[in-house]
Amino acid sequence: MSHHTHDDFSRQLALRSRPQVMGRSVAIATDHYLAAEAGMSVARIGGNAVDIAATIAFCQNVIKPHETSFGGECPVLYYDAKSDTVHSVCGVGKSPAAATPAWFAAHGYDLIPGRGFLPAIVPAVFSTWTHLLARFGTMSLAQTLASAWELAHHGFPMYEELHSAIARLSAVWSEWPTSAAYATPGGKVPPVGTLFKNPALAGTLRAVLDAEDAHSHKSRAAGLQAAEDLWYRGELAKRLLHFITSTPVTDHTGHAHTALLTEHDFADHHTTLEAPLAYDFHGTTVHKCAFTQGPVFLQQLALLRNTDLRALGGPASADYIHTLTESAKLALADREAHYGDPLLDNPPFQTLLSEPYNAPRRSLIDPATANPRLRPGLPAGKPLDYDIENVRADNARALGLPPPQGFVPGNPKDTTHLDVADRHGNLLSAALSGGWFSASPIIPSHGFALTIRGDVFFLNPARPNCLQSRKRPRITITPSLALYPHTATTGGATTGGATAGGSASRGGIAFGMRGGDVQDQITLQFFLAHIALGLPLQQALDVPFHYTESMPNSFYPRTRHPNKLNLQRRLHPEVLATLRARGHDLHFLDTYKPNPMAASIDPATGLRHAAVCSDSGPCYTAAW
Repeated sequence: MSHHTHDDFSRQLALRSRPQVMGRSVAIATDHYLAAEAGMSVARIGGNAVDIAATIAFCQNVIKPHETSFGGECPVLYYDAKSDTVHSVCGVGKSPAAATPAWFAAHGYDLIPGRGFLPAIVPAVFSTWTHLLARFGTMSLAQTLASAWELAHHGFPMYEELHSAIARLSAVWSEWPTSAAYATPGGKVPPVGTLFKNPALAGTLRAVLDAEDAHSHKSRAAGLQAAEDLWYRGELAKRLLHFITSTPVTDHTGHAHTALLTEHDFADHHTTLEAPLAYDFHGTTVHKCAFTQGPVFLQQLALLRNTDLRALGGPASADYIHTLTESAKLALADREAHYGDPLLDNPPFQTLLSEPYNAPRRSLIDPATANPRLRPGLPAGKPLDYDIENVRADNARALGLPPPQGFVPGNPKDTTHLDVADRHGNLLSAALSGGWFSASPIIPSHGFALTIRGDVFFLNPARPNCLQSRKRPRITITPSLALYPHTATTGGATTGGATAGGSASRGGIAFGMRGGDVQDQITLQFFLAHIALGLPLQQALDVPFHYTESMPNSFYPRTRHPNKLNLQRRLHPEVLATLRARGHDLHFLDTYKPNPMAASIDPATGLRHAAVCSDSGPCYTAAW
């Protein structure tokens, strides 16, 4: 074990952290200062967590087009203090009715491509927020969408992260003229510090605001429904569908296709509330969305339930990093083998989180050796009849296609996030992603790109998460929400919301980050540092993060790198040497900037807190 102790590291962190903000009424964590300020403006006039979060999310969809847009997804976890219940909001759309493995096999695809319109599903982000506003909010679109419209119409200052993202995609702009007109007006990348406008998006937002206004005399809910109907069943849907079904786009295979989506696919879309999965750990109940990769977080907790994390030496020690990495590999192997749409695939989550299942799996972790294989459990008691280590080869065999040969690298993609704690004791965590301008052309009538989230489906019908008509993909974007107990609890799996009978004084944490497959690895490390090791919120967000790539990537081209371990150079050389000796293939995160963030309510003081990782670019926190 390294001599680099937990206490030494805690003192080290205190020298480099951002401030942890605190307030009496509200705390916000998000990944852009303008979005945070917009959220605070709504909080100041009485908005609750849903009103604040909708305002922030709408702004993020304008100012973060490389990570999210109005053409993407947004799963949400919302704790309603009045009912003491956590709701999982299904902010992901379904695949087209015409999209099947047979269609892709007939056209020679052994992977769903990661660019173009062929992998498009119904974009869910707009209905996510209209549904939440109608059910739990207090404000209208005219109040919550106003800041986003202003940013699109009048522009926002170009910032370094977005400028760099646009500059890296010169090949994309030369191929997609509608995107070039949007991202490089006048043929040039907008310089940092100049105003960047999106008049087409401003027009789209004005249209839904007008639709709401025309029906708002009936009720607030009627206005919100009218705006949603225009988006999914009205003229806005028709214009979008006309472009994506009449504009062939070349994908990674070199072939060009239009979208498979239809007016019926859009018209049938509705956002739903579902019961989250939950797991009690060290007296804190963590909630995750079952339709995402989120249960990976809970499975890691189940595996680590009886581990003395302090005895491992803390987040900067080799034993700690090794144990968490090997636990993540086991949980991610189960993700590949068993996760899918709970409505259609019936994943065995209760078994996967149970102690009888996890007790023998803990023994698979060798404290001295990194294991390169994917080792899923077998909750059904029979071997898998599909190969989880090589997605493309498994697809090809199942579809009767030739063995795959080579691949074209995928396009850059990412995610954005927000967390809110309000004056009523409500908590909200939302992960926004999809509709990336790197992955499909800008729709000129709308001013945003369309999600290609269908590329995370498999094509082997024997597997969970295999593509089929009108199905939700097992997405990576994964919000997190943890509640402190009313009384002491013991470890174990639960479903549904929290126990009834709570009040606004109950404390908890909303947290999350960007990062695809990385999310439920790094957020777990924050959570353990805060809850199990007792580090303050900000210091827990500044621990030296790491993540494995031993599992297949969730996105095209679905590659995996056995025993690859990504970490930060600030770890002690002795720690790095020990990890190498155990077989980890170390790679350093010199440019990657994780953005884990959190907003919390302290039940002892009633104060709201917010913090974000110090290495996180334009992320911002605010409180009052």
